Amino acid sequence: MKILYRPHHQIDQRYWDLFIENAYNGTFYAYSWFLNSIFEDWSLLVDDKFSTALVLTESRKFGVHYIKHPPPARYLGLFSIEKVTPEIIGQFLEAIPSTYRFAQLYFNKYMKFLFPGWHHYLYPIYELDLIQNSDTLQSRYSNLVSQWLEKAEKEKWSVLRSQSPNDLVNLWRKEYRRPQKKVEEACRRILSRGLQAGCCEIYSVYSQFNTLVSCGVFFLFQKKATLLFYSQGKDAFNELPLSFLIHHFLMEHSGRDLTLSLEVLSANERSQSFYHFPIPRGLNTVEIFENLGFQKMRFPVIEKSRSFLLKPFLRSRMFS
Repeated sequence: MKILYRPHHQIDQRYWDLFIENAYNGTFYAYSWFLNSIFEDWSLLVDDKFSTALVLTESRKFGVHYIKHPPPARYLGLFSIEKVTPEIIGQFLEAIPSTYRFAQLYFNKYMKFLFPGWHHYLYPIYELDLIQNSDTLQSRYSNLVSQWLEKAEKEKWSVLRSQSPNDLVNLWRKEYRRPQKKVEEACRRILSRGLQAGCCEIYSVYSQFNTLVSCGVFFLFQKKATLLFYSQGKDAFNELPLSFLIHHFLMEHSGRDLTLSLEVLSANERSQSFYHFPIPRGLNTVEIFENLGFQKMRFPVIEKSRSFLLKPFLRSRMFS
């Protein structure tokens, strides 16, 4: 098998998007418009038949070239039309150009293999199968969540669908005061293209005073939904808005062959400026997911450094 390196400007992006939709482990994260919104530069390692491809998200700082998968573009690993073997994955990892001094790749749950020379660890994510009916889903709620939802119903809180990213951005500005212009523009591009492609759903939560209290953005791809963006302004420690939002999504999509996936940033990631996208964060968020009946899953992460001395720095926030 011959593996070729292709910069993104040499790739037919419509063909690439079709490839991702046909891959058995495809994801909306790998759409060309999503990658173009997050990364200034990205490339592929692809076999000569274009049946398997590895996404390389390239960065450079202080003259050092490296690869990382930051949120909100985590699970980019290896994509294939057919299921791959550890040997094929190993060949692609070996084909990563030596110009990259460090590589950190978040794989999806289909690729739990060990590779010599690579450091392996697991990253937590929360998932819930929505194929059950609404009563069954609600029976898994904790008493605390049930109390919050009862309070919201009593006070006549509401959830509305939106066709604009403005609700999210306005709350986000209250949360961070001055979001990075570059990050805000990337977020707007992602939402606009997602709405245009029909794979993005934006939900806004309003209190009994008709005040916007939170906004969440879900991306749907094949049989999986992901809460990608979420903000509730400065009121970050109130569990009710997020609980009410997710409950509404579960009730609206219950009975479908769909899995809802939720990610939480670690404490270290929350401190990094690049990660100031409006992504669910904090220990109270984890508690909400667990109280709603979500199961904690673990996805594989692999990393390798070609410089022993630089490795601690390459793993740090300095190279985010």
